[in-house]
Amino acid sequence: YRTGTRLRTESILIPDYIDRAEIEKIAIFIAGIDNTIPYRIDAYVPVGDNPWRRPTPQEMEDAVRVARRHLKSVSCLNGDEPLHYGVVRVF
Repeated sequence: YRTGTRLRTESILIPDYIDRAEIEKIAIFIAGIDNTIPYRIDAYVPVGDNPWRRPTPQEMEDAVRVARRHLKSVSCLNGDEPLHYGVVRVF
């Protein structure tokens, strides 16, 4: 950031793991650097045998709302977008 590199940030909302409270902490951290850094929140899409579930539309809205308290540019992917490629587990 200090070198002038334009940054864009992104994280995944995973209910009961990386939840709304954690998203807000991330937004606060980013805002501490510059509140104009764009932040995108992606909904977790269940793959493989992971124990987590997809966030509800309301959970996504709540996460975006709390992030916008701190950042000027917040967007999201709700997780209902079609997958164009397969998922391969590498570990």
